[in-house]
Amino acid sequence: NLPTGGTTWATHTSAQLASAITHSSPGDIIVLDAGVIYSGNFQLPAKANSNNKWIYLISSAIAKMPAGARVSPASAVNMPKVVTPNVSPAFQLNGGANHWRLAGLEVTSASTQGCNAKNNPPINCFSYFLIGPQSGVTPEPDAFTIDRCYLHGSPTIDLQRAILANASNFAVVDSYIDEAHMIGVDSQGILAYWTPGPLKIVNNYIAGATENIMIGGAGGPTTPWVTSDIEIRNNYLFKPLSWVPLSVTQHEMVIKNAFEVKSAQRVLFDSNAIENVWANGQNGYAVVLTVRSSQSGDIAVVNDVTITNNILKNVVSGFNSLAEDDT
Repeated sequence: NLPTGGTTWATHTSAQLASAITHSSPGDIIVLDAGVIYSGNFQLPAKANSNNKWIYLISSAIAKMPAGARVSPASAVNMPKVVTPNVSPAFQLNGGANHWRLAGLEVTSASTQGCNAKNNPPINCFSYFLIGPQSGVTPEPDAFTIDRCYLHGSPTIDLQRAILANASNFAVVDSYIDEAHMIGVDSQGILAYWTPGPLKIVNNYIAGATENIMIGGAGGPTTPWVTSDIEIRNNYLFKPLSWVPLSVTQHEMVIKNAFEVKSAQRVLFDSNAIENVWANGQNGYAVVLTVRSSQSGDIAVVNDVTITNNILKNVVSGFNSLAEDDT
């Protein structure tokens, strides 16, 4: 349900969107026009919010994308397109940002950074991520939801990750995440490593090269939390076979696993489909449960993981687990 009692902001340009984000109050709705391109790096700030009200950023055609139904690229005709022109995110969560919900948006990159079309094979342009906080923001962002959104790179635009879910109470639902890859380095559809949780990742299509979903694996010895209370259900984790030749060229797309946990506890991984995992950067497992205190700090654990009712299709290997960090 949309917030009630607040202001509805009609934004028809990038400048109007930036102004509405800055001047809106919890309980407001910011409406973006379907079919319009909004270019920029939009920062979602902290706002005084003692009643925990939400600010919604929604498509003007959100009614054509019913809640509970996963969107697809075909849904883009009903979406505004929010585009980062550079390596920075389209939507950045600032320290203390809370109770923001994005619904019915297409988010992508038109970065010109790093391109080298004359190289053989060409080197793609890139952005680091589309949505999330920069490293080390304080206080921890909280209560952020991505709902019915289409997030993607392209064959010539690399995304090191589509979503950096480093916020508490972070949810991604009914969305479509595609073309998350970067030549020569690890990349993910969704990565979370600097958050106490909980996380909810439900009913999404996620195409990510190195890992489709990764929990933990970064942050170093100062990581303050083990990410906890994670619900991952009804997702389709996919790697297109068109990426196979790109993973064996001189500028390799790094392929590893589908769902990987390096530090987390109380995880439910239920009713997901994993399709296409091949040996490249690693042996190619559908599911990896390997605690990495060397990457996520001495408090890292992989505890209380429930894996039920999943389909593994065309994967080299099923499960890899590790009792202690062997590095």
